[in-house]
Amino acid sequence: MTRLNYPYLKPKDTAALIRSESFGSDASNLVVQLTDEEGNPFLIRSPISPKEISKLHSLFLDSNLVVNFRPEHRFLVALSERGFIIGGLFYEMNDEQTVHMEKIVISTRYRKTGISENLMNEFLKRLKSEHIRYVTTDSSGRNIFTSSDLR
Repeated sequence: MTRLNYPYLKPKDTAALIRSESFGSDASNLVVQLTDEEGNPFLIRSPISPKEISKLHSLFLDSNLVVNFRPEHRFLVALSERGFIIGGLFYEMNDEQTVHMEKIVISTRYRKTGISENLMNEFLKRLKSEHIRYVTTDSSGRNIFTSSDLR
């Protein structure tokens, strides 16, 4: 069932759809398990509670990255094998074809292990499966990925 909704997933990929009560309503959440460069597994999914968003916010602050989360922001988080938030990113929809990605962060302990690259790749794959054509990365709109850039 998961692969029908997310055709970019390969048969060897470990993924599942989970149902959770997220922010007052039932929601399906794609969870993908990947491994870092050292062979350690980690998960990528959307946060399932305000507490997880708060932990992501703390991670940004611990990395000296000032962020202001707003209600229109969407999030993608990386979790350790034990379920701790170890990284994440946030973005917002500009229109039906364009997303603006704000910032990405990885916990100091997990940096230089390939988690940020995997997180970005998963983010871009999800956007492509939703038929998003453009991703901007700065406030001027100059840094734009197009759908052909999305792997």
